Amino acid sequence: MPDPTPIAMDTSFTLRPFQNADAGAVAQLVTDAMRGHWTYLPEHFRESADPLRRQLVALHGKQVVATAHLSPFGAATPDALRLDLAGDSRAFTPLYPALLPTLPSGFTRLLGVTREGFHEIMHFFHAAGFRNAWQSWGAHLDLTAFY
Repeated sequence: MPDPTPIAMDTSFTLRPFQNADAGAVAQLVTDAMRGHWTYLPEHFRESADPLRRQLVALHGKQVVATAHLSPFGAATPDALRLDLAGDSRAFTPLYPALLPTLPSGFTRLLGVTREGFHEIMHFFHAAGFRNAWQSWGAHLDLTAFY
């Protein structure tokens, strides 16, 4: 059953397109959002001339506190865009609708990917009307005992 708790719109954020100067802050936000599963470097984040990619940042004062990124999902789902969010979850609500008017044509689905335990993103996706369309369970290997 959907959680009836609405997500309040926080207007204390300034939104703007990602700039290369944001790469360090965005890399840290995404690394923190992955809770130690992956580490991202500033080199992973650059302004793109690709007309199918969109990335915004949310600033609180002059500090980048959240990011939203849209890109083609991949060859297996050529009709889908992937939405990635990281940072202060209060900024997800203003970031998401700011991306919607910029969606490139030719795509019929918008997919978000997260882990069940990443509650801030799960809550946002649920409140924004996303549904669980596919679920997988990762392998859990103890490599310290592997020979």
